[in-house]
Amino acid sequence: MSMTEIKRIIRKTAEKRGYRLEERESTSTSSMYFKLYYETTSLLFRVSDHATKANVVTLRTDKKISAKFVENFIDNRCRDLGARRTYALLGRI
Repeated sequence: MSMTEIKRIIRKTAEKRGYRLEERESTSTSSMYFKLYYETTSLLFRVSDHATKANVVTLRTDKKISAKFVENFIDNRCRDLGARRTYALLGRI
């Protein structure tokens, strides 16, 4: 699966859930960084074809990756962001 197709799936899923999405391409590698926003809460994740040493959730891509797997990955990131937002709101009460 190409990076273009993966980006399309990520954009579509984020849009469907009502989250704002920011994309950045790494200048030194073939990685793409995505940041999901919901109001003041955000979540960073990475899509790459290689391992990382950083503490960033990464979707490793290869020829065998399916669209369903990418959809499940982004759905889980959206759920994580929702949970972070809830924790942030509860912490302010």
